[in-house]
Amino acid sequence: MHVWHIGAEASRASIGGVNFAVWLLAERQVVQGARVTMVVAETPDPDTLAVAAAKGIEVLYIPQRHLLFDGQLLRHALDRDRPDVAVLHSVFLPRLIGASRALEAVGVPQMFMAHGALSLKAMHRSPLRKILFARMFERPRILRSAGVFLCSPGEAEDIRRVAPGCGGRLTTLYNPIHLTEFSASSWAPPPGRPTILFIGRLDIEHKGIDRLFAIAAAMPEVDFRLHGNTDPRYASAMAALLATAPPNLRLLPPVFGPDKIRAYSEAAVLVQPSRWEGFPIVDAEAMAVGTPVAISTDVPLSRDLAAQECGLMLPTETEAAVHVLRAALADGDRMRRISARARRFALANFDPDQQAAAHLEAYRKARMTHQWSSAA
Repeated sequence: MHVWHIGAEASRASIGGVNFAVWLLAERQVVQGARVTMVVAETPDPDTLAVAAAKGIEVLYIPQRHLLFDGQLLRHALDRDRPDVAVLHSVFLPRLIGASRALEAVGVPQMFMAHGALSLKAMHRSPLRKILFARMFERPRILRSAGVFLCSPGEAEDIRRVAPGCGGRLTTLYNPIHLTEFSASSWAPPPGRPTILFIGRLDIEHKGIDRLFAIAAAMPEVDFRLHGNTDPRYASAMAALLATAPPNLRLLPPVFGPDKIRAYSEAAVLVQPSRWEGFPIVDAEAMAVGTPVAISTDVPLSRDLAAQECGLMLPTETEAAVHVLRAALADGDRMRRISARARRFALANFDPDQQAAAHLEAYRKARMTHQWSSAA
């Protein structure tokens, strides 16, 4: 099977959960016998091209013209070497709309993945533009897709709200991680003052950094460690927020490799106070270590994990969030149960080879359904 992945960055090193997951998925799909092409809109960097070649991933660079893939080059690529399926990752990108129409014109079945970006909270940022874009472009794209893939079961509500009638084509496929790297360690917070950990982009609205500052101010008995870079678009707002930081909160650089694993292992809780998410990679990594995760109730994933008792639901109101965290920190037996269940969930759902196989099987089924419906 020849698979096109469209929507990832041209650099494997670009920070972002979607980019990480798509490149890892492509790598493991090649190992399982698929031919995989990453279709990118920017010039790939030499390191990415070298790693892709070593792993057997093809990279197809089609430049943008006025926010769209160059139509002539895209049609030429489809005429020359048409894929069996195409997976379009993310939303609100005009080039994906153009690619979707080009794929439909030549009969290539396409798969839709929003990665959590169609939630009401996500569309609150630039609401008029996104609501109109969703109705005019994303809804038709969902309805003409052969398969719609969710990062977590709770994302189905967002998809059905945007595209009523998408029916039974929804399939939950979790993001893969380098599972063995994280599951080789275990959750072991040291005695003394507990640490609550956040790892991610310091985008105040999206990631709920303002919420985290308020929680930290109300919990002086706990240390808060935030690892991440400030989004340049919101640097001035972040500087103003930092001026209000309580003394028990430290802002630290991004963390990687063994240092990241150690941070998970030593944290009492990993918090995700975001206003919207799909299935963040950091949550999956922390769960593989066994670190309890507390995820904002704005994120459907929080309900999915809480229902299986492998995560905490973090209220959006400061007082309620503080109550949940304090109660959890005071109940060691409960936290150990959550840790064990989170680890089992991670081992069962985040293995990259398992997810690559599940994705490929979902593509085959969707492609078969597409062929039947086209023939009818």
